[in-house]
Amino acid sequence: MKRKPLKISWKSWCLYKLARRDYSSHEISQMMIKRAAESDQKVDPEPVIHELINDGAINDERYLKNQLTMATNGSNIKGPKEIKRKLVNRGGLNEALINRYFNEDDRIWFELAKKVKDQALTANSYNDIQKTKIPLKLHNSLKQKLYRKGFTKEQISYAMENLVPGHEQEQAPAEIDIQRRIEKLCNSGKGPKAIRYDLKQKGVPETELETAMADLNIDWTSLAQQQLQKKFGYGKKLTMKERKKQYDFLARRGFTTDQIRSCMKES
Repeated sequence: MKRKPLKISWKSWCLYKLARRDYSSHEISQMMIKRAAESDQKVDPEPVIHELINDGAINDERYLKNQLTMATNGSNIKGPKEIKRKLVNRGGLNEALINRYFNEDDRIWFELAKKVKDQALTANSYNDIQKTKIPLKLHNSLKQKLYRKGFTKEQISYAMENLVPGHEQEQAPAEIDIQRRIEKLCNSGKGPKAIRYDLKQKGVPETELETAMADLNIDWTSLAQQQLQKKFGYGKKLTMKERKKQYDFLARRGFTTDQIRSCMKES
């Protein structure tokens, strides 16, 4: 979307942004380039950034410390791999600067991984004061959570060392009415990928799952079309942006690429 050219200087525009939150020099530079492109302006970020650094408005070391503080306090704790990824990719900080303040092997990350695990156990009404047996599904979920947050294998092992997965606490696959579950998911407009994922999460063996899916007599393309019509209505000519929106909607519902393409070709 085209925007109006700035009526203030680039330095003033940057200061307005920096008054709301701290940015690295790389972030501000990229924001300036993007804003200029949106309004068909030209900008050379380097002298503006240099002036802001001299004035103390931008300081990459301060930015790094603030990011570390935010990521290691509160309820949304991040692990060292995720923090470092953001510092490099979003903040544009170089490895030398990061390594001056950042050590992935520091003991604090092991304790933070344990803190994240304890918070998750508390949310699930489990106590980890002594050796605790928890359902296998929860055990796996905790490990995945720590991995997604960016903790290392060693830190995850440390956090999980007192937990024992209890297989007997899991629901037996035989207790699940597979056919009824599939019918329910189909009626709610889910595609085959979403159905397979749901049943696998409930512990249905692969062979039973594929047998049940093979017994279905469902026109997935027609089901996808019904979902499109329900969500977006009928018959108007679509722009590329609208087609992508509809494609993404069906993908999230669990339809395959071929089914989506066939559906949108016929719609």
